Formats: sequence, C-alpha cells, structure tokens
Amino acid sequence: MLTAKSLESSLKKELEDVNKCIETFLTGPIPPPEESVHNLRTAIRRLRTTYAIIPKSERSKALSSYVKASSLAIKSTNPVRDIDVVRSKAMHLRSKDGHHSSQSERTLVKERISRLSSCMSKVTALNVAEKPGISLRISDKSAQKRYKKKIRLLEKKIREIRPTVLNDEAKIDELHRLRIAYRKLRYTLQLDPSCSGAAKKTINLLRERQTILGAIHDSDITLEFLRKVHVPGLHSESIIDKEEKGRHKNYIAFVKSCKNSKI
Repeated sequence: MLTAKSLESSLKKELEDVNKCIETFLTGPIPPPEESVHNLRTAIRRLRTTYAIIPKSERSKALSSYVKASSLAIKSTNPVRDIDVVRSKAMHLRSKDGHHSSQSERTLVKERISRLSSCMSKVTALNVAEKPGISLRISDKSAQKRYKKKIRLLEKKIREIRPTVLNDEAKIDELHRLRIAYRKLRYTLQLDPSCSGAAKKTINLLRERQTILGAIHDSDITLEFLRKVHVPGLHSESIIDKEEKGRHKNYIAFVKSCKNSKI
C-alpha cells in the first residue's frame, strides 16, 4: 500500500536519480551519448509522475521550480532524441556502400551536435537550480486518495483515446498521447511498494503496449525527418518503405494486444 512515507521516499530517490543522470550527462563523454540522454529523460519523467500525486499544498517553491526546470530540460532533449532514433534506423537500413554510409553518418552526427546546444544549456540550468528538500506532511489517507485519483484520471484518458487509434492507424498524435498515458499509468502503479499480482500483471501489460507504441512513434519520427530532410549518402526511399511496412506491422500487433482488454 502506498503511504505518505513511501511517497516521500520515492520522491527523494527520483531527485537523486535525476541529479546522477545530470552529472553523467554533463561530465561524461562529449557529446553526451544516446544512453545518457535516454537515462536523463526517464529519470525526469518518473520525478514528474510522483510530483503530480503530491498535493499542491505540499509542493514547496523550490520543488515546483525544480520540476519546472526539469520539464524545460526534457523538452530540450526531444530534438536530440529524435535524431538518435533516425541515426539508429539509418545504421540498420542504410546503404551497404561504405563511403555513402560514412557520409550519411557524418551528416546526422553534425545535426545531432547542432541540436545539443540548446539542450546542454537547459540541463546546465537544471544542474545549478536549487535542490529542494523533501518533507511531506500529509496523512497516509491523503496520499492514497491522491494516488487513486491519479490512476482513475489516467485510466479515463486511456479509455477516451483508445477507440480513436484502434480504428485509424494514421492518428499519429493520438497514438503518441496514448503511449504517454500508458507510461504515466505504469510509473504511477509502480509507486506502490506492495503492488499485488494483478497490479504487476497490469504493469507488464502497460510496458508491452508502451513498447509497441514506442516503435510506432520511432517510425513516425524517422518518416517525418526523412521526408523533410535530405541526408547525403542515405537511401531515404528504401528506409521510408521499410519503416512504413514496419510501422503497419507494429500497429496490427498493438490492435491485437488490445482485444479483450479495458486498457
């Protein structure tokens, strides 16, 4: 059962995780590798999920400012993460010609470095932001009430979006929003230190759905990029064809996984 103490412990741990990821991001290899970007984004998302459960009366000015700064930081990593997705796809699907492959990789690396400039400044700003102290003064009953309310709201959002995407795979924004809702619900359920077998089963199901929708989103990112940007040495048409087929396959898998399920 979620308690005020376990909620406070989760918040403290997530703040520590964010700080560790920031340190790795800023003091590790330059430019920061894909793994560092991914880990920072995950840590911030978990922090924001827990923060959303805390009553507004318990959100100190320092904590609110820190979470706001973290939101700006993760938003600044979106363009970097997008180019990382494209690079990963290109590595697997690009031309076999070594010269052209090197040329396309240099172009994508240059684009990544360009996108990192704004990202580095936002992460640095988060690094120097005041680190909030955490001491929640709420009852277990209040913590559970907020926790259950958050779960209900996320489940409602999922029920509202699902019918739209299950009938139309072209609903790119809705598919992305559904994936975000699945992730938030999974992170929220994982806050309960004593979640039951049924909850664990739901968490695994949410992870599975999130993974499939993540693959679809990666395809959408890649397709949008390659249709707008010419990358010298990259056989974009071939990649686009394979991505479109792969996306459709993942969409069918997602629809099948949703049968006989409420989420």
